[in-house]
Amino acid sequence: GLWNENELWDASLLQHDLCESPAELTFEMKDSCSIGDPDIHYMLYLDLDGDGVQETIINSADVQESGVVYANNNPMLPGFTGGDARSFDQRTTNVNDKYRFTVEQFHLGEQVIARVRWNTIGQPNQYTVPQLPHGKHRIHWYMHDQCEDKWESDYAFELRDCKPPVVVCKVNPTTANLLVPGQVTVYAADLLQVGSDNCTPNNLIAYGVRPANSGSGMPMAANGTVINSMNFTCTQLGVHPVELWAADKAGNMSFCATTITIQDNNNACVPFVTVAGTAATESLQTVENVNIEIQAINASVPMSAAQVTPDNGAFVFNDDVPLHSNYTITPTRDDNHRNGVTTLDLARIAQHLQGTAPLTSPYQRIAADANKSGTITAVDLQQLRKLVLGVYDELPYNTSWRFVEKSFVFPNPANPFQTQFPETKSVENVLANRYAEDFVAVKIGDVDGDVVANSLVDVDERTNGTLLFDVDDRKVKNGEVFTATFSAAEAVQGYQFTLNTGNLEVLDITPGDHMESDNFAVFNTAKAVTTSWFGHNKATFTVKFRAKGAGQLSKMLAVSSRITKAQGYTNGNDLLTVGLRFNSKAGATVTGVGFELYQNQPNPFADRTTIGFFLPEAATATLTILDESGRLLFTQKGDFAKGYNSIPVEAAQINAARGILYYTLQTANNTATRKMIRTE
Repeated sequence: GLWNENELWDASLLQHDLCESPAELTFEMKDSCSIGDPDIHYMLYLDLDGDGVQETIINSADVQESGVVYANNNPMLPGFTGGDARSFDQRTTNVNDKYRFTVEQFHLGEQVIARVRWNTIGQPNQYTVPQLPHGKHRIHWYMHDQCEDKWESDYAFELRDCKPPVVVCKVNPTTANLLVPGQVTVYAADLLQVGSDNCTPNNLIAYGVRPANSGSGMPMAANGTVINSMNFTCTQLGVHPVELWAADKAGNMSFCATTITIQDNNNACVPFVTVAGTAATESLQTVENVNIEIQAINASVPMSAAQVTPDNGAFVFNDDVPLHSNYTITPTRDDNHRNGVTTLDLARIAQHLQGTAPLTSPYQRIAADANKSGTITAVDLQQLRKLVLGVYDELPYNTSWRFVEKSFVFPNPANPFQTQFPETKSVENVLANRYAEDFVAVKIGDVDGDVVANSLVDVDERTNGTLLFDVDDRKVKNGEVFTATFSAAEAVQGYQFTLNTGNLEVLDITPGDHMESDNFAVFNTAKAVTTSWFGHNKATFTVKFRAKGAGQLSKMLAVSSRITKAQGYTNGNDLLTVGLRFNSKAGATVTGVGFELYQNQPNPFADRTTIGFFLPEAATATLTILDESGRLLFTQKGDFAKGYNSIPVEAAQINAARGILYYTLQTANNTATRKMIRTE
């Protein structure tokens, strides 16, 4: 090849092969001197690297080497060192057959003509028009005849690529099928059969596409970029004549004409409708984290999709459901079974079973059916009590939520199980948008409606007093087996709490009057006892312990909410805190719930959650949230009151991080950490 040595570089084409063209460089002069032939030579100034500086000089008066020029040999340039050899003829041939620069000189009458030519050592009298690299160059001619006359001529010249690229469209017209939701993009490359250029490498040829006869030259966007694709929609089915344009790096252009046929074999152009609705409780609390699934059948385009409701409980399948299809919406949520379920719910279900205060709403009765049997029985009470006590984390025969189509009218509200109520919503041959496909959300076990249904709900933990349990204080010896009796100081409707047992192993619990063993659960590994009871008398029970260390009983036992939330309920349904009153000859010592960090609600969450905690005294506290890698996502410091407090957290405040997160609450004296989950 010519002009393609590795030391040569074309910065525009990004290659070592310089683009060249034939250069007919001629000197012509009338010479009336009749003595001999004049002496003619030239100085050829070349710019080989395209930087505007003619750094390479070829002097035809010098003996020329075959296939070689000397770059950077212009003595007028800074850093002149005499020149660097560059091979311009790298054809695989004998050195005597490689080109060298020379002068072809002849007469036409009195006209003396000289031309820049290549010849070879092997055939010195066979001249070839030289191929010179593209760029801006200059030549200086010198003539001296035998009559001592002298002439000079100097002119600049430029060689550039003026040949357009070759572009051939595919022989068979291009066909494209619309994709759901009714659009497709066809690229210039989809139309190209062959593309090439005399100078520009194939990967640098630019291709553009436009509708036929809609303009001239390369299709360009307003921002100056090449338009290399066309978008088609359902309104453009059929054959579209187009032009495929190609441009090389020198700006030369050409095009070929072809067609694009747009088809709808995927049935993407079937009209679609919007289906939307809301999941909310009977009291109109919107429910987040509900998985809403929709399936459309008997349609030219079967579809299925799913969404998770945000804190406003809404779902919208926007232009997703095919017109005339039959669709079914199925809402589900099955997490945090204990949310909203307390001993007060158990008391109300018991009153319903006794007939003293029947549940008035069909949704309350569905909530009371813990085992999903279609009836409300003592078995439901047993399962819900195990849930409250922490024996169950999940109900074994039910999900945490059930959903009833809002428009459904119960034939017998006093018995919602008399007929099967719809837990999905089905519509046949949908003809228009439907925006009220709503569901009533029922939290299983929560008959008094205090569930935290979404992260916007403010949790009200204000209490109207304290339910105290009297206990005789005493010293305890290591290994000692002893009993402690817990006696409520007043008659209440019910209570529940966790008793932290520390270094005391629970051996047995003796229920008091109107109590059963089912009112308690023992977690010796977790060093805790949970209890839940409702009735009308003063509650009393006795616990048999074995001490695993010595100490004062009042320092070894504590009320907690870490498994079962500590609450008491007056006969007027007012909320009470729970405390222990340790009695001794020296007087009474009252202790309540200590420092505790609770599980966030709701959990998992999508948009917003609330982190609750209990402080035994007013204190400054700092909440931090980390992801699994330990990266800090959120921190908040503040002064908080004694008792229950909460901090709302928005997804945006934690950089929308997803997956398992860890939150830590720290005060001057205490630290606790829990984990939570953020979904999509």
